Amino acid sequence: MAYHRRGESDLHQTHDSARRMALRLENGAIHGHARDGTIFPGAYGGNMDYNRIGQGATVWLPVSHAGGLLFIGDAHALQGDGEPNGTGVETSMDVTFTVTLRKKAALTGPRVITSDSIISVGSQPEFASSLDRALRLATSDMVEWLVKDYKMEPWAAHLLISYQGRYDVVTVAGSMALRIPKAELPKI
Repeated sequence: MAYHRRGESDLHQTHDSARRMALRLENGAIHGHARDGTIFPGAYGGNMDYNRIGQGATVWLPVSHAGGLLFIGDAHALQGDGEPNGTGVETSMDVTFTVTLRKKAALTGPRVITSDSIISVGSQPEFASSLDRALRLATSDMVEWLVKDYKMEPWAAHLLISYQGRYDVVTVAGSMALRIPKAELPKI
């Protein structure tokens, strides 16, 4: 099986039968400098392999200490939800990005904003704990985000999550994300 790039919109697979698959470019790893130097997923980001971190996405990461570094890499041309086989279609990318330091943001984990959603990522080291712990991390952070930035009462934030939230398996090895459509957010 061989993959050949055919422009920006599709990928051609050569095998017994030809198939076209839409590209969905994403950066698998984006993280601040962890105190122990690891690249594995955690509250600082890491090799999250979340396929919604692509062009136009804004990623917020906690900064754990002064002088922390930023790493971006592990590009994929296409990858399914949860990275079930442990890899995507690996590629290289030129990435243009801007870094803004928001002091006193008090983040507990990664957050992502896309054109249509706000997303809280329950990122934890692979195989360190079950996916339900990652789900709790993402849910707790989303409640905090909705209360603090969208001025919702905690009970209303829980109802919004219950009625409009969408959970993504980021990696089957241990991270989950919770998405809320921007169209359902209160106007601030």
